Amino acid sequence: MDVKASFIVDSLIFASIHYAFGPGVMLFIFLWAFIPCWLYLKSRSIYPLILFHSTNNLLAYIILPHSTPFSNINNRRIVQGFTWPSLK
Repeated sequence: MDVKASFIVDSLIFASIHYAFGPGVMLFIFLWAFIPCWLYLKSRSIYPLILFHSTNNLLAYIILPHSTPFSNINNRRIVQGFTWPSLK
């Protein structure tokens, strides 16, 4: 399988895992999943992917829930079908 096909298959699989978030989020995740593929292709190391994933999770679970317009979100309030985890 060539590189382009591998990127697409990997991104499709990763996006399909997140189907519960809706089609808009799935499209975003499909495109976002190309970044780790490209990082691995360029570096041939898993460490940049670990750093990328950690940074992404930091933004998604720590910074964004506490920033505007999400700053008033209750710990268990549902936003677009997603329940934010409690940080307490």
